[in-house]
Amino acid sequence: MTLDFRNSASYVLLSNMYAGFGMWENVSRIRSVMENKALKKLPGCSSIELNGAVQEFLVRDNSHPHTGEVYSLLENFSASGFSLKLESEFTELELVN
Repeated sequence: MTLDFRNSASYVLLSNMYAGFGMWENVSRIRSVMENKALKKLPGCSSIELNGAVQEFLVRDNSHPHTGEVYSLLENFSASGFSLKLESEFTELELVN
């Protein structure tokens, strides 16, 4: 596998791999390199199916017309004893009880 170090995603992937192994000094070093190169992490996105239609949401973006509905749904899950669990950035989010 070849990483393109002109692309912030390569640094983010490497940083996340180091974090997954608990190698925090390397995480810090990679983040410093990103800062020195003025590379920014692109915002993540999630999708959810509402009423049969897939809706996409960007991190920290509240402009989607269904944002309130999604947050309400997540609050209902939480109130019912469910929690959201993310195994890694390469897997899907799943509900766990």
